[in-house]
Amino acid sequence: MLLNLIYFIGLIGLGFIFSLPMFVYVSKNTLYEYKIKNDVWIYMWFFSLFCTSALYFILPDFKDMIYDLEYGKIVAVFALAAFIYIAFLLENKLLMYMVMALSSAIVTFLVPDSVSIFEGYIPLWSERLIVFASVFFITFFAKILNGLPAIFAIFILSGLFGMMCLSGFGGVPLLFGIFAALLGGMWLGFLRFNWYPSEIVLNEGACASAGFLLSGFLLLGTIEFSGPSILVLLSYLFAEIIWVLIRSYLWRIKEPDLYNNTAYFVCYTKDISLDAILVSVVKIGIINIIFSCFQLYAPNPFSMPIFTLVVNLWLLNMLYHASENNLSFRETNEAFVDDVKKGLSTVKEAFKRRK
Repeated sequence: MLLNLIYFIGLIGLGFIFSLPMFVYVSKNTLYEYKIKNDVWIYMWFFSLFCTSALYFILPDFKDMIYDLEYGKIVAVFALAAFIYIAFLLENKLLMYMVMALSSAIVTFLVPDSVSIFEGYIPLWSERLIVFASVFFITFFAKILNGLPAIFAIFILSGLFGMMCLSGFGGVPLLFGIFAALLGGMWLGFLRFNWYPSEIVLNEGACASAGFLLSGFLLLGTIEFSGPSILVLLSYLFAEIIWVLIRSYLWRIKEPDLYNNTAYFVCYTKDISLDAILVSVVKIGIINIIFSCFQLYAPNPFSMPIFTLVVNLWLLNMLYHASENNLSFRETNEAFVDDVKKGLSTVKEAFKRRK
């Protein structure tokens, strides 16, 4: 365990140090006019592919897997992520959405049929449908975390470091933890330049491609039967998606971009400091990592993911009401209940209008 920790810390440091030159280059050459040679995501994609490929062949002894991980599956995930970004650069939204859906469907079947992500609780076809929907929603909605600097990077880091912790406890193959550590170092380097005031930002296509890459990477980790723990790691994005859908389609608060209806961005418009928001998102990420490790020992695959999603929504609601005259813990909970009641009443009124 101690040796693995040393490996992880060393690889995080290496990923951070080796990735800094490309971020320094991009930060000095970024202009308002888009140029391929200054596109930070292209550099990050190649760096990630090179690192995972090198580790796959250099460290064969760390492939402690029940089912062998074929290198072709790793390349497939990276290739599909690249296709998504190419579709974005072609500036054709319909094509991009079609590529997202097709890529999500393809990556769904990279997990062997003999692997039951939910431990046989539901039919295999239902599992595949859930996986497809999860990957597609993560890819499609990843851009909503790009409204403020560092939010998206913190989400990616919580997923990677969560995978690293799961591998330390034997929940996923150790090789995935090593992948996550090195790539986490790279994203820490990105965070260094993406923290406010940000010197480098990702566009929507890069967020979609990175979100797909993360979801595909986490999905491959489910070959050790840790699917529910992986879902827990993604709870923050799912909570923000729910927040956006409620405000946009139930409360009918129309905004020019989806991220304007996210919890973190609404908090920012309420004069809550960016530092406070970022610290809150970091805390949520840490909580999700802890709960994902607990899920390894949970009696069923559903309780902890559902519980974590509720906790994430509750924490976002606490942040949302943080500026309202320093509400007490009890008053914050009452505000949360009032928001739920408001949402339910809106749904009832919508159904009445349809009748």
